[in-house]
Amino acid sequence: MEIDNNLVIGIQVGNADIQNLSKPVRIIFPLVNTQANVANRSCRFWNKRASEKEEAWSKEGCSGSVNGSQTVCECNHLTFFAVLLTLQEKKLSANVLTSLTLISYIGTGISAIFTAITVIVYFSQRKLQVDDSTKIHINLCSALFLINISFLMNGWLASFHIKSLCILIAVIMHYSLLCCFTWMGIEGFHLYLLLVKVFNIYVRWYMVKLCVVGWGIPAVVVTVVVSLQRYGNISIESEEEQQFTADMCWFTVRDAVYYITVHTYFAIIFTSNVIVFIIVARKVIQMKRLKKGSEALKKACTLLAFSCLFGLTWGLAFFIVGALTTPICFIFTIVNTLQGFFIFLWYCRLHGPLFVTRGSYAVSQDSVTSFAMRKKSSLHTSLDN
Repeated sequence: MEIDNNLVIGIQVGNADIQNLSKPVRIIFPLVNTQANVANRSCRFWNKRASEKEEAWSKEGCSGSVNGSQTVCECNHLTFFAVLLTLQEKKLSANVLTSLTLISYIGTGISAIFTAITVIVYFSQRKLQVDDSTKIHINLCSALFLINISFLMNGWLASFHIKSLCILIAVIMHYSLLCCFTWMGIEGFHLYLLLVKVFNIYVRWYMVKLCVVGWGIPAVVVTVVVSLQRYGNISIESEEEQQFTADMCWFTVRDAVYYITVHTYFAIIFTSNVIVFIIVARKVIQMKRLKKGSEALKKACTLLAFSCLFGLTWGLAFFIVGALTTPICFIFTIVNTLQGFFIFLWYCRLHGPLFVTRGSYAVSQDSVTSFAMRKKSSLHTSLDN
């Protein structure tokens, strides 16, 4: 809440504490803030005796109404008064929400199909020797497949209005979302070890440890949220009431738990991946001096692929504000719902049309790997604990 026009009116008679007036005092505030995102106005007084657990701006003994271009407050005591505004989140129009919903379902459907194809092809060729990079890609594809399927089923299951069922799909969706974020972070971590820290690095039970992190940490987070009873059925509405309404199973309130377990969780991974991406980008740019012609295009494609693997496109969410809300929402929806399809194309590029394993981060025979070999001698470091 915020004070309308920063206007506070104080009424006092000496040092006397005047309360319980038989005829309430009337204070008229000009109606200055007429923004569409103002949900309601309330007349409040400054309670100087409020404890730490109580609201300092109290509405006890005060009532108010909007009369034309004025807000009329009536209170049965004298002190400092103000009109507090309760702001609501800006909603999108019905046409925009309908378009975004359609794009989301098409994009997630395409990604679900191609991530499933990638995983199936990988397991059908398990007899071939694969490196850790490929295994990490497959785990990310698995997490993306899970989030795509849970999103596609979310609205349909929410329409049944069965509380336990809604909580279940919300848990699966939150868990799979956190798994996607975590495996994106692991992609960045692995590339850092592979190309920046040392070239050859050995960690006992490396993939097992990564799987514990990639699938285990999200499970712990979701378990905590379940214990706090934050999942349930919510309605998504357009700015024009009754024109667009959709049910969804997700967080019922956007409080500290939501922002910590979704926004903050992603922000930490996003920040670390941006740092790794900048380091890798510098090395790729330096490699342009080594080759000419089409190599520059290959390096650009490499950076685009890494940005997809690292989930950097999810960072567009930080720019969904003000006038940029609608265009960024469309870009965010298109790019991120098709992330699974883009990773499928990257997998094809790495392993060829027949998916024959040739190494996971190779862009050409002498690209990133050869650069790392020139910069560092082959080391074999044991990080056993």
